[in-house]
Amino acid sequence: MPTVEERLRVLEDIEEIRKLKARYCAACDASHDPELLGPLFADDAVWEATGVGRAEGREAIKALLGGIGRSGTIRNSGHHAMNPIIDVD
Repeated sequence: MPTVEERLRVLEDIEEIRKLKARYCAACDASHDPELLGPLFADDAVWEATGVGRAEGREAIKALLGGIGRSGTIRNSGHHAMNPIIDVD
């Protein structure tokens, strides 16, 4: 049986993941601002969307998403970030 501290850590980690998803949605709503989006990704992250493109690494993701914001490729983002099932190992 996990200790209370271990269980609390899992709950705190899940809450941080929820907050991260919310910050991502907010940054997308802010014209895909690369300065808001960049820090949300790990250095070795991969972002990909059909019809939009693929970027590998934080800086490439910032460049791709920043270009989307400037070009108007995506004018509105629809966010479906509810009822999450988040498992922490």
